[in-house]
Amino acid sequence: MSNGLPKIRVFAAFGYAPGDTIPAGAWTDLSEFLRASNALDVRRGRNHELGRAEVGSIRLTFNNSDARFDPTNENSPYWPDVVPATPVRVESVVDGTTYPLFSGYVDKWPLEYPGKGADSVVQVEAVDIMEALSKRSVYGSYEDLITDDDPLIYWKFDDEEWMRRVSDYSENELHGRTVGFTRTRVEDLLDGGGGAATRFGTVAYAILDDAPSTVRRRGDLTISFWVNLRSPNTSRHLVEVSNDDGSQISWRVSWIGSESRFAFTQNSGGIIEPVYSPVVDGAEVRFVEIVRGSDNSISWRVNGEEIGQSLYYRRASTARNLSLKVCDRTGFGFLGMIDMAHLAVFRKKMSRESTRTRWRHRLDTLPVEKAGDRLQKVVDYTDWDLTTDFDPGVSVLASVPASGSTSDFLQEIAESEAGFLFVDAQGVLVFQDRHYRIRQSNDPVVEFGQGEVGIFDVTPEIDNFWLTNTVRVNDSTFTDDESVARYGEREESLTLPQASENTAESLAWWLINRNAEPNLRFSSLTIRPQKDPSWWDPLLSLELSDRVVVRWTPPGRETLEVACHVEHITHTVTNGYWETVLQLSSADDVKFWRLEDSEKGQIDNPDIVIAP
Repeated sequence: MSNGLPKIRVFAAFGYAPGDTIPAGAWTDLSEFLRASNALDVRRGRNHELGRAEVGSIRLTFNNSDARFDPTNENSPYWPDVVPATPVRVESVVDGTTYPLFSGYVDKWPLEYPGKGADSVVQVEAVDIMEALSKRSVYGSYEDLITDDDPLIYWKFDDEEWMRRVSDYSENELHGRTVGFTRTRVEDLLDGGGGAATRFGTVAYAILDDAPSTVRRRGDLTISFWVNLRSPNTSRHLVEVSNDDGSQISWRVSWIGSESRFAFTQNSGGIIEPVYSPVVDGAEVRFVEIVRGSDNSISWRVNGEEIGQSLYYRRASTARNLSLKVCDRTGFGFLGMIDMAHLAVFRKKMSRESTRTRWRHRLDTLPVEKAGDRLQKVVDYTDWDLTTDFDPGVSVLASVPASGSTSDFLQEIAESEAGFLFVDAQGVLVFQDRHYRIRQSNDPVVEFGQGEVGIFDVTPEIDNFWLTNTVRVNDSTFTDDESVARYGEREESLTLPQASENTAESLAWWLINRNAEPNLRFSSLTIRPQKDPSWWDPLLSLELSDRVVVRWTPPGRETLEVACHVEHITHTVTNGYWETVLQLSSADDVKFWRLEDSEKGQIDNPDIVIAP
């Protein structure tokens, strides 16, 4: 770029989506099409240390004179992949050094034709991964996950007594009827908690052999179930779908104990033929899904992975519908033991991503754990390729159901111990627990002084806007009486659903300690680094939470120095000018006891030290 500004480089991964693994060779360089007059606007961070990080964003203006960025242009070299959710990354280069500025995904490709149609540009707007995560949900129960997909049939198999009917939890009341009897014993099947399973014994449930026009022979169909196999000693059919007139078995899933394998079979002229029979250890089989498409294709999925496909055989028959059996037996003899839970039938072809989501969901309620562990668990649940950098967390969080959007739930975890969750310039999802900043060096990353070349708009504040002396958190209230007597009550209310009682009290007093008295703050700082090229490296290297020092010499006073943490970063390039605005919070020097060694309550070397 001109006027001594850094070179801006922009890359897009056409054909990829949020959460995909993107190979190095998939990035397309779009830098030559960037309009220098309104090159970019980057925003990342939060406005205050107790706030939630906003979704990071960037705006880029591209020359579109050849319509290459027009999503409807079939002649575009990128067609048909000029679509929202395309991954992008942006970086700046100064004297051969590359600094990341942003990593995220295109939100939209708005076409503009300025100059009464004489020109064509596209102002691409992109957001970071938190926006994509806001569109996904975590579930507090497996039942919620199933019912949200509008099942045709849903049996939970959680009967605690011998029954003649299996209740349908869908809205269709397609209850199953029992043939013979089962050895009913409810056990925990899903790993980590939740998901009661019924233990089936010698005979079976026969289900939907009298349900007309429900499970049709044609069209999309998906059957999902959780299963745990026990004591295999003979073949047994786990799920069997057949014509309702009994003329033909269309396909079935069996466990062949003598050969220790899962067999997916179909009937061809009365002979059962294996279609795809992978060797699968029975102890590892948990979640099985059979997906039939309108094109007569069948996919076999085990534990969230697709392990085979075939076309199913369908002979002419008077039957219009299919009947469904669960846990049938072959011939006579002891069937063995099968624990089964959550069998659902859907009148649609479920995607592989949806299959993986149901396989991953093995928790109804998250256990008591540290914030870092919980964050990683929720991120793993997405099954996306996300790079994370999580502190372990300071406090133990309470056991809670997982519910709501993924991004909101992740932010709740961070807020429950006053931590900071954000996406950095390289697209890494970062969690800093509430001790992160006191563990860092008190030496600033960079110092800024009013009146120095390139420094504009140093904004000092001494007010009571952030003054807090009463904190209501969850169901408890904590107060600094001396501050209330002097300034009146200044209340802050916090709702921290994942914080334990002890953690909530600790956070309340931490907040009061920092804000019970008004302090000198520098809320913002504006720098135009092209005025002094020595600013490029420290400014472009800055990341959220970095410690800086701001100097200010007001008339009639000595120079004041205030240590600050960076809460928000904005980079704007317009008409040849680069401007960086930092939103700041106060950073106090922290002293604490470092216990070098302790044994049986004896402290060998207690020293008061400056962190860390």
